[in-house]
Amino acid sequence: MFVSVVRPGDLTDRFPERNPRNFEQMVLAEGDSWFSLGGVPAGNILYQLKSNKSTLVVTIADPGDTMVHVGNPDNMRELRRLVALPQFAYKWKCILLSGGGNDLIDNAATILVNTNPASSITADYINAAALDQVLQRVQAAYRAIVAMRDDPESVNRDVPIYVHTYDYPTPRNAPARFLGAGIQGPWLFKALSEKGIPPAMWQQVSDRMLDKLAEAILALDARTLPTGLPNFFVVNTRGVLSRARPETTGSEADWLNEIHPNASGNGKLAGILSEAMTL
Repeated sequence: MFVSVVRPGDLTDRFPERNPRNFEQMVLAEGDSWFSLGGVPAGNILYQLKSNKSTLVVTIADPGDTMVHVGNPDNMRELRRLVALPQFAYKWKCILLSGGGNDLIDNAATILVNTNPASSITADYINAAALDQVLQRVQAAYRAIVAMRDDPESVNRDVPIYVHTYDYPTPRNAPARFLGAGIQGPWLFKALSEKGIPPAMWQQVSDRMLDKLAEAILALDARTLPTGLPNFFVVNTRGVLSRARPETTGSEADWLNEIHPNASGNGKLAGILSEAMTL
């Protein structure tokens, strides 16, 4: 069966479908648009999670959020309230995080370089030091969340955290339309164009950045020594989705727009995450 998805403000004992007491288990989700809204039509991975038990997913994710913002102690008030504080927190089966992709996009202007437009070497279009700085900040944010979860007084100390690694978007002129926020993007298409990087190199450059992000997150997996974090599990979702063709401008294959999956893509990712979390 599909899970039920609500925002914290929707929790109430007045309606059975929003009453935490009516569910066998609860999951907390935090992060970016992959767990909130990817555009119009509305939808995200969470709505396609499945479980054999009645499951309530509470999401505090926001479109465009970065992991650096989510993991900043000064911005962690709601997450801390729901995870750690005895007077507010619920007991979660697990915590599901989505973050890091927007950190890359927001810093694309400093990560991307073009010192040799004739080069066919992917690394020549990426400032490795700038990329590494971004990835270190992403890792630090994840560590801060784990530290908050494991505070001695935390209600959810040692509760498993699951994170995904994204998949490979196609840099293309396919913006997203958000309710109330108009048109946003394209993101990679714009950044690569503005740097004058040859279109023939766009996919390789984009893939390299996504791989580096995935490697940085995977290095934090509890099963990775010596850098792993306790009860922190990374689900490798690279290569799951069918790529969109670069000349397309709308929903194509498993992608709704340039960086967000469509219904079929969300379904594929949700299946993998549901299994990983043993929902």
